[in-house]
This record gives sequence, C-alpha cells and structure tokens, in this order.
Amino acid sequence: MNFVAVGDFTHLVITIGVFALMCAITYLFLISGEKLVSYIGENAVSVVTRMMGLILAVIGIQMLIEGIYGAVRAFSAPSVCRFSGADLQHPEMRIR
Repeated sequence: MNFVAVGDFTHLVITIGVFALMCAITYLFLISGEKLVSYIGENAVSVVTRMMGLILAVIGIQMLIEGIYGAVRAFSAPSVCRFSGADLQHPEMRIR
C-alpha cells in the first residue's frame, strides 16, 4: 500500500515531496551526464547499459509468463492450474 492510498493529507504531502526530490536528483544527473561519463568511463557506462537491458528483459519475461498463466487460469476448466505457488511447498506436492 502506498501513502496516498491511506487518504491522510500528511501522507499525500510526503509522497509529493519525495517525488519532487527524485525529480530533482534525476535532473541533476541528466545535466551532469557528460561529467559523470568522463568520471566513470565509457566501459562502465557500457556495462551499466547492458545490465539495465538484462534487467528489463527479465521483467518483460516475468510479465509475459504471469500473463500467460493468468489467461490459462481464467479461460480453462477449474481442474487446470488449481495449484498455487504455496501448494508447491506442501510435502505431498513436492517433486521427488
């Protein structure tokens, strides 16, 4: 649950303040990008770019798998996909 979902004015102000702070930090990184690249080097930028691409691909695959699982669960008979992840922890459901 996020702070705004609570409905209190204080939580709303905190959420907006933190968002503004993150925007300011992002802006500072963007305007000092050339200095940052020269400080950490081209190779480090390449490594970070590849890692971010890998993380993005993993998130995309996870979303795809969860979407397929949800579609199969929604459009199939009740006997298909009747087990959740918690059921796999049960001793009788473990693969031997």
